[in-house]
Amino acid sequence: IPYFDLIPDMGTMFLPEFRSPQHVGGGFNFVFSLRKKIDFRIDAYVYQPILRLVKNENGSFHYGEGFKGSTILGSASIIYNSIVGPIRATFNFFLRKINHFLFR
Repeated sequence: IPYFDLIPDMGTMFLPEFRSPQHVGGGFNFVFSLRKKIDFRIDAYVYQPILRLVKNENGSFHYGEGFKGSTILGSASIIYNSIVGPIRATFNFFLRKINHFLFR
């Protein structure tokens, strides 16, 4: 199933609320250089599924009501560009998760 993964950490987690056969989204990404080797990155997006797959009690799936389940997500990162590669600390926000905030 296609998924919405514009924030770097989204590809490392299974987030069913951002998976749908058809969806649309939009937002922004800004990267600011604080110093020569230190960057600050901000991401903010809105996600709108067009078609949603909903799990039935017996484990099968059906298409749910269209255009339901929109959500927002955001991320802020400090990135140090070291000799061995970038080192990143990220604070994520996912509105539809039980734990909205995630630090990685």
